[in-house]
Amino acid sequence: MSNILTKAVEAIDLLSQNPRGISVTELAGLMGTSKSTASRLLGSLLDAGLVERDDAQRHFLDVRFWSWGAQSVRRLTVLDVTRPHVTAAVRKHQVPAYVTVARENKAVYLENMALLAGEPFLSLVSYVVPIYACAPGKAILAYSKPEYITNVLNQPLERFTPNTLATKDELFEELGRIRNQGYAVNNGEYADNGKIAIAVPVLDQTGCPIAAICFHNLRNEQHAEDLIQPLIDLGHTVSMSMGYSPAVHHAVG
Repeated sequence: MSNILTKAVEAIDLLSQNPRGISVTELAGLMGTSKSTASRLLGSLLDAGLVERDDAQRHFLDVRFWSWGAQSVRRLTVLDVTRPHVTAAVRKHQVPAYVTVARENKAVYLENMALLAGEPFLSLVSYVVPIYACAPGKAILAYSKPEYITNVLNQPLERFTPNTLATKDELFEELGRIRNQGYAVNNGEYADNGKIAIAVPVLDQTGCPIAAICFHNLRNEQHAEDLIQPLIDLGHTVSMSMGYSPAVHHAVG
């Protein structure tokens, strides 16, 4: 039974990564299983109402996953604490901002505070990116406990673009740089689309990162440079609202 559940979760995860849908053949290839096994798995998910299938025989997650995700996000206190501070920053600096958390070795983008007619407008998002290949993920990873960092760096590191840091040595050096300067930069590691983003961690009372705030779609490098200190200040403000005390953290190590 546990193996069936594991396969179902794997299939759901793959479907979530392919918004254009997956055929039986494609799922079999991605999971390294037979077409008959993939067909039975998708059939079970269809029967359970967790998957939809179109006329082209492509499979998609049912919209109920959106409602489940929205409900799970509501329990994250950090979003309630972060939201008013991010709203004020977006209004003041006229830049959009993501709030991101980490789950296993992924950075999960949860909220985007964008601008609509110059005013902040909140939307829920569900982008999932390898934690080592984006600015908010790197900001969280850099301040994480050594055992977590080691676990991430010891896993296979995929090179998505020529800029991806896909070796342990490259990433270890990058994480040290982030800790020293207090922020992470998007260098086009996941999608080399020329967009500039910077991110800082949100720390809890123990000094552990529980989220990251990311200014994105910045105009150019100078624009990003001008926003680094305001973003660092924003991260400190939110962290202290979550109970973080720099003086206590340094005193206890």
